[in-house]
Amino acid sequence: MDDQLTLPRAIGAQTKRRRRLRPAGGALVLLGGLLAGCGQSATPLADADPGLLHVHGLAVDPDDPEALFAATHTGLFRIKGSEAVRVGEDWHDLMGFTTAPDGTFYASGHPDLQSEALRTADGDPHLGLVRSTDRGRNWEPVSLLGEVDFHALTLAGDTLIGADATNGRVLASEDGGETWQERSRLPLVSLAAHPADPQLLVGSSSEGLARSVDGGRTWTALDGPAPGYLTAGVGGFVMAQAQGEVAVSDDGAAWRTVGALPGPPEAMVRGTDERELFAAVADVGLLRSEDGGRSWVAIYETPGVSGR
Repeated sequence: MDDQLTLPRAIGAQTKRRRRLRPAGGALVLLGGLLAGCGQSATPLADADPGLLHVHGLAVDPDDPEALFAATHTGLFRIKGSEAVRVGEDWHDLMGFTTAPDGTFYASGHPDLQSEALRTADGDPHLGLVRSTDRGRNWEPVSLLGEVDFHALTLAGDTLIGADATNGRVLASEDGGETWQERSRLPLVSLAAHPADPQLLVGSSSEGLARSVDGGRTWTALDGPAPGYLTAGVGGFVMAQAQGEVAVSDDGAAWRTVGALPGPPEAMVRGTDERELFAAVADVGLLRSEDGGRSWVAIYETPGVSGR
């Protein structure tokens, strides 16, 4: 893969002269059409709550390992048992989504039309990086508001790494998202860091898989399985491919198929146990694996939402 690398430069929330970023065109061709519902404009409000609509990211509730948070096309939901309850009043289209060990939530995507703090004067439809310290009930802007739409976010040790869909860049922040440096140019739609080596990353794009051993500064294309949604797994990585196959890798280079989901995946995350995984499957719901992705059990069937 011939990467178009540029020298790192600081990108901060306090930049006086904002650059307008144009969508990356072909860089936003999405895996198997799974993200076809993700628009490039602010999320409009509807009269009726559509509920949990298209999952972009998952996280285990830091206070309850039996509950999941789902970042969706219409906001954040908390799922436990048969209930999916909307968290807060916002309907942001939450794309990139990850949580820190201290319980801080980070997200990106597109704002809804009711949060003044997350609107720009020019109406730019990108959240940049937003943060929540109250389990998603409220979101505050951190940086790049109106400029960047991260389609993937991951923590690599203490470094936050994001895949910027607006310009096909890999950005990194070592101060909680306040300032960013461009590390490389690669149109990733999914990204994961090795649980024991924060410099070892695997990224997924419409063109295939790529591996980095220097924190995303350079990448090597992989002749492996088809691309998919990535997460950290048992001693390495787990990936749900576009057709549902589940593959694992110890080093991000060699992959082996271990199981399958009952449909196209939307997101995946590791649970609190090292062999526990959760996956969102289109038109099916949420599933759980206790054996590293070899077998799956449905734990929540979509559609369905209660509360507000």
